[in-house]
Amino acid sequence: ATPKFRSVPDSKKIEFESDHEDRITLSKPPYAVLEEKVKLISLDHMDSSIVIESKVSEPGRYVVLVKYYQPYHPMYNVLYTLTAGKNQYDGKFGITHCPSSSGCRGVIRPNGDEWWFDIDDEFKFTITNNRPQGVWLDYLVIVPVDQYNDDLLVEETFDQTKEFIKEWLSFYQNCAAY
Repeated sequence: ATPKFRSVPDSKKIEFESDHEDRITLSKPPYAVLEEKVKLISLDHMDSSIVIESKVSEPGRYVVLVKYYQPYHPMYNVLYTLTAGKNQYDGKFGITHCPSSSGCRGVIRPNGDEWWFDIDDEFKFTITNNRPQGVWLDYLVIVPVDQYNDDLLVEETFDQTKEFIKEWLSFYQNCAAY
């Protein structure tokens, strides 16, 4: 079974290594080494910040998801700043312990009562880790608020057992016919 996170048609996925190819880490978490296609950016107190600049397709309210790997430590906070036009949001994001081989997703939430960000066009997202504990960042997903649900944080597992049994039975029946 292959785990995979759900996607949303109108969302925007931004790889952290975009415009930061020189920061792609060679020291991945032990299980992420198996996935060669995954390119990660490591943040720790030595190399503590990364900035992503992008834009949304239309003005609106958006939820920001972060995909990361953090297999070694209990939960700790990193800092973020999201600047979108005249709006600036500063806050903390809890990096939870994530022993999953395919990483974890978390929601960046603004301070206060709202759980979305108003983004009109271009935006700049900065994440800073001043802690000695490291985190590996994979990508951001910018999701329209009306398309967000908590299922986007959970891996789906595509079970291929039925297909295997069907193929095996077909092979077995063909062999038995001889």
